[in-house]
Amino acid sequence: MPHAHSPNAAGQWQDLFVHLNNVANTASAFAKPLGAGELARYLGLWHDAGKLDPAFQRGRAFIVALGDTGRRVDLGEAILRSGGTLATAIHPSAVVAAGAHIGVGSSVSAAAVIGVGASVGRFCIVNTAAVVDHDCALGDGVFVAPGVRLCGGVRVGAAALLGAGAIVLPGLSIAPAAQVRAGTVVEVDFGGV
Repeated sequence: MPHAHSPNAAGQWQDLFVHLNNVANTASAFAKPLGAGELARYLGLWHDAGKLDPAFQRGRAFIVALGDTGRRVDLGEAILRSGGTLATAIHPSAVVAAGAHIGVGSSVSAAAVIGVGASVGRFCIVNTAAVVDHDCALGDGVFVAPGVRLCGGVRVGAAALLGAGAIVLPGLSIAPAAQVRAGTVVEVDFGGV
């Protein structure tokens, strides 16, 4: 979930709300779109995960939308340990190739592309118009900002963050928890791998 004190928190919540409603509309046989008031009942703070009542979790699936990559992994794992279920949300305009894998609790936003043989770990966020090309592998909790381009065969370690518009050339590796700045063109392995 976005941090309440982040200057971008309101926009992030709005994007998430629209994204989840689009996914729910597409899967209307399984879920109904939520109004803002109803959705507000499900929002909480990351440190509340261990306090979730198992009865509350029954029959509900959660989306972990926290921007902090490490905390998102911690929260996702806490929900799973306490018996909760995590949903995987894929926007209707996203393209996910046959044979690609999207891990539980991950979110793939509008106009994103996940290529053939690509693997997206658990609790990942692949943002608007990002490309995770063929045979890429993203570890758990990776954040791929809008417009990122991961060329074929790129490996991204757990909890890494790729800033808006970053480009990673084919076959390279990004270390776990590394932060690639917006607009960077990565031409060699990054972050001490």
